[in-house]
Amino acid sequence: MTVNSFEASIIPNPAAGEAYVYIQTQSRKDASVFLTDAAGKVLWSAEHTLSRKIKLPANSISNGAYFVMIISGDEKKTLRFVRQQ
Repeated sequence: MTVNSFEASIIPNPAAGEAYVYIQTQSRKDASVFLTDAAGKVLWSAEHTLSRKIKLPANSISNGAYFVMIISGDEKKTLRFVRQQ
């Protein structure tokens, strides 16, 4: 049985300006965060961070839908992120 050891959210979502990934966990494991387009191309990443509040580069991407993948240990979560004006 696998127990989720972390939760993640993007606030605000959708975003017209700054947006942050918030990671809630009891673990001290690092996390890697990847911003991808709909085709899966990695546009930005923050790897092996211990931060629980990670700023996404929302101001440097075009309007549209993206995916944010968070990996911590052997767990992975993928969230949908919308950039809009």
